[in-house]
Amino acid sequence: MAEVNLPVFPVDESSIEPQRIHGSREGFIVEWQQKEWVTCGYTVQWCEVLGSPCSVLQWRKFPVENTSAFITSGNFRPGQRYTFSVYGCKSDGDWLLERKTGYSTELAPKLRPDVTQGEVTYSSVTLVWTFPENRENHTGFIQGYLITVQNTDKAELFNISIDDSSTKTFTIHGLEAENHYNFSVAAFSVAGIGPPGSTLVNTRKTCECILPHA
Repeated sequence: MAEVNLPVFPVDESSIEPQRIHGSREGFIVEWQQKEWVTCGYTVQWCEVLGSPCSVLQWRKFPVENTSAFITSGNFRPGQRYTFSVYGCKSDGDWLLERKTGYSTELAPKLRPDVTQGEVTYSSVTLVWTFPENRENHTGFIQGYLITVQNTDKAELFNISIDDSSTKTFTIHGLEAENHYNFSVAAFSVAGIGPPGSTLVNTRKTCECILPHA
């Protein structure tokens, strides 16, 4: 493989936000914008995210007219995130243009949220949870959360889907007073639902007001 010659003042990779791409068992399609100042082709460099700094760095070079590449490797593993850096070559070296990140095959999450109860009334419960949705060692991109509400007094159960991975609090309305509920929250990716974190809550009495004396 040819060596990537970085310029004297290379672009800081951390300043370029990686774009998400979705691979397959066969590999990844990596696309980039053509640059007029590129004179000696493009280089696509990749490695496992958790291998940073990369223990096994791989790359391929492409002619100047190319704006995409199909990257294959017998080392791509399901549930492992990979980063791809696209460099443009000119006389003073290879300059970072774009970054991509993705999985050849996504898997369901392995971590469970840490769930606690917030405000509790006779007809509603606010759930609060913590979860590191942007952690790079996840086995797939976190899409959101599935809340399961179970009335243990009446064996009733229903689900609520939240399609925003940054949401960490939610209020469930329409509950019955003085009932026992089990609430669980699980993260999900396109591949499935992860293990749930849960909390038990008793709703309050319909009225907890103090009546004045006659």
